[in-house]
Amino acid sequence: MFGADTIDCEYVSGAYISVKNPSSHTVHLANISILYPFGKRNLFEKLKHALKYRRLPSFVGWCHSSLSNYDIDDKCPIALEPGTSIGVFVPEDVLEKIFEDCEERLIKASVQDKLWRNKYSRKFEYPKTN
Repeated sequence: MFGADTIDCEYVSGAYISVKNPSSHTVHLANISILYPFGKRNLFEKLKHALKYRRLPSFVGWCHSSLSNYDIDDKCPIALEPGTSIGVFVPEDVLEKIFEDCEERLIKASVQDKLWRNKYSRKFEYPKTN
């Protein structure tokens, strides 16, 4: 989601990644990653992926990148108690750096627990600012 935060006593806009634990058990998070499209995905690639891995090709053409590559603290590892959440702010300058080589201004977030189970967010389109 869109957001603003203060960095070095200056307001900065960007996007927040919010991770919530709605379950009744503690979840041990290992990392939070950002995903962005790095190339065109044609129908043939999606079909080939579906046949090879026997699953929907929703991540063909998406690049996974750790937030630490952009000097962002993802607060992991962390034990997220039931009914709690954490937020990680991604500044606009980092998002613009990601979008430099992308044809689409889309991002997703991925959260992985200590058992290597992944949860993905929906696509988020970050508009171009002038």
